[in-house]
Amino acid sequence: AAGEAWLAPPAAGDLLDELRARAPLRPREPPQVPLTERELSVLRLVAQGCSNLEVAAELGLSQSTVKTHVSRMLARLDLRSRTQLAAFARDLGIV
Repeated sequence: AAGEAWLAPPAAGDLLDELRARAPLRPREPPQVPLTERELSVLRLVAQGCSNLEVAAELGLSQSTVKTHVSRMLARLDLRSRTQLAAFARDLGIV
């Protein structure tokens, strides 16, 4: 087997049948995102790499309000950084 793992075809078929039985394919439900429309707007811009100042200018908010939105989203989603927030947005397909 040249150092590679080898599995007889009948055993491979049995193994695949067992794996399929354990983890049935089912459509993933979209995750519930507990964010307001305004927070989602802020999240989209943060995930695109905008600074708080840029987000504030784009949405017509104060920088302080943007910071509050970001802080609340981080707390609500149990995240620690803007990077994690951006990854969360990417994973959900928000950006």
